[in-house]
Amino acid sequence: MKILSTKQLAPYLTQKYANPYTSLQAVDFIEIQPLRITKSSLVEIVLVKDSHLIFTSSNAVSIISKLLEDIYIPEKSVQIWCTEGRTALLARENFPNQLVYTERNSEGLATYISTRHIPGNYFYFCGEKRLDTLPGLLTRHHIPFKEIMCYNTRYTPVKIEEPFDAVLFFSPSGVESFFSMNTLNSHVICCAIGETTARSVSKHCNNKLVIADESTPEFLITKVIETYKQDNNDTTK
Repeated sequence: MKILSTKQLAPYLTQKYANPYTSLQAVDFIEIQPLRITKSSLVEIVLVKDSHLIFTSSNAVSIISKLLEDIYIPEKSVQIWCTEGRTALLARENFPNQLVYTERNSEGLATYISTRHIPGNYFYFCGEKRLDTLPGLLTRHHIPFKEIMCYNTRYTPVKIEEPFDAVLFFSPSGVESFFSMNTLNSHVICCAIGETTARSVSKHCNNKLVIADESTPEFLITKVIETYKQDNNDTTK
């Protein structure tokens, strides 16, 4: 089975799935470019009373946590709201002494924030290509927040000549970049890391589309391998 990942994977994943029956190739279809944010402005945000930080992207968590890595944040003084998977994993790793609330996707997260309606100052860290889902729902539910864009996403499309059995997608931007130069044969399985990314894939092809059970690269790879094996077993019956 030949799998194409539309972003680079951690070395341990490449090693874990390396075997005579599975080939895993990774190509970056987007590039993340951090925007300039002053450390002093971030310190003011995290140290303000009743501060709430919202993340729907692991890229945003990585960028903001790096800027704050040498700043002391009192225990449980900041509340963090984020989507599940790698975003939540990084939030817990980088803000271990803070309260972290999670939901499966942006829509669920916005609904959760609106339902809890904890008074405070909300800050949404995102990229310039962020979708309107979370901001729109927060505005609709009259939850005031400040949006802080912390990175740009640049498409880096590549024409793929080699045939693959499956393609892994990690974000709507990655989907758009991939399909700007590529089409898929009908037998290729598409696997998306979440529902939002899956909706983007479905706009470009009618291929079999599956979603990872959890929003992490490891679950994504596992899901597509299981699906491929199941499909091939079915064809031999």
